[in-house]
Amino acid sequence: MKMNWGTGILVLIILFFITMFVMVYIAFNQRVDLVTKNYYEKELAYQKDINMQQNELDLKNSVIIEQIPGKISITFPTKEVGMEIKGEVRCYRPADSRDDKLFAIAIDSLGQCKVPLTNMRSGLWNVIVNWEANGKEFMTQKKLIIE
Repeated sequence: MKMNWGTGILVLIILFFITMFVMVYIAFNQRVDLVTKNYYEKELAYQKDINMQQNELDLKNSVIIEQIPGKISITFPTKEVGMEIKGEVRCYRPADSRDDKLFAIAIDSLGQCKVPLTNMRSGLWNVIVNWEANGKEFMTQKKLIIE
């Protein structure tokens, strides 16, 4: 069967539209994870985060966040700020926000807080520690790769 140029153009247009519909379908089914759901309000209060990070930098000894087998260890400078530390540890996974975790800070006699790695999938995690001591707020962040 011989095709004329009109039939060829029609086939090309049909293939173009099918390709476009497939691409639109794929684009609408992609997940888009934001850092927070209320990012606009968070952005307006960003100066507070900057001040909290500066408070942490002003300490002689900063918070140490490290991964040990089965846990994330967070060591606070208790000699400087005392043992009355409260706050939260937020583990944010950029690959999938459904895996995000939030833990309350509970320090032991050594000034450490241990966060269990159970139910935490492997990959890149941002560990954000918001804490308060002596009426001052602090923020510490670190990226960890959990295997």
